[in-house]
Amino acid sequence: MDLKEIKEIRRDNLNELIQNHGSTAEINEKLGRKRNHPSLTQIRNRSPRGNGTFYEMGDKLARLLEDKLELPRGWMDAEHTGIVIPSGDDEFDDEISVKIPEYGGGAGMSKQHHSMEEVLVGDIRLSRLFLRTLGYQNPQGLTTTTAYGDSMAPTIYPGAKVLVDSNVREFVGNGIYLLYVAGNEFIKRISMNMKGKLLVSTDNPNEQLSELLDGSEEIEIRGRVV
Repeated sequence: MDLKEIKEIRRDNLNELIQNHGSTAEINEKLGRKRNHPSLTQIRNRSPRGNGTFYEMGDKLARLLEDKLELPRGWMDAEHTGIVIPSGDDEFDDEISVKIPEYGGGAGMSKQHHSMEEVLVGDIRLSRLFLRTLGYQNPQGLTTTTAYGDSMAPTIYPGAKVLVDSNVREFVGNGIYLLYVAGNEFIKRISMNMKGKLLVSTDNPNEQLSELLDGSEEIEIRGRVV
């Protein structure tokens, strides 16, 4: 399955916001714009710009929507498949969905990111059926955090909510892990080479991080990314 481009994800999320808020006019009002401001409709409809391109949502508008609509930073950039979102005052059915704790410490996907203390900021609801498709009958130990930086793109985009199995505290096979290094958390890929040595790397070809672990580094595995 092809990964969606960020412009497509933002457009899908805009459609969801329009559905939740009733109209583009209502959202424009919350943004402090005139109700008939055309940009959201142009983005939603992929209206042509006249130069062979189409209207798309940039970073500035994405962050403005998050701020004005009180959404988590990076919400517009992340797919929300499997997340249960209530409408109005609907109550969650514990037989259908389950609470997964969300930590606000964040996980940097590049060497340069803000250092944030890990704190519990709330939770998100995931459907039990969705978790079972991932192989989790029991959600105990699953947590979520927000990814920062782009070193793991296109596998994980900045702003994405990342589901982590915190029960995993050691290398259990090639995959993506949540690492704690020198007071910061990082999301990196760990693999084993033909000599049995562990290698930490990134997925973004522009980053080109590849570091062999020889046992001298103080690296703590805090979980495996689901």
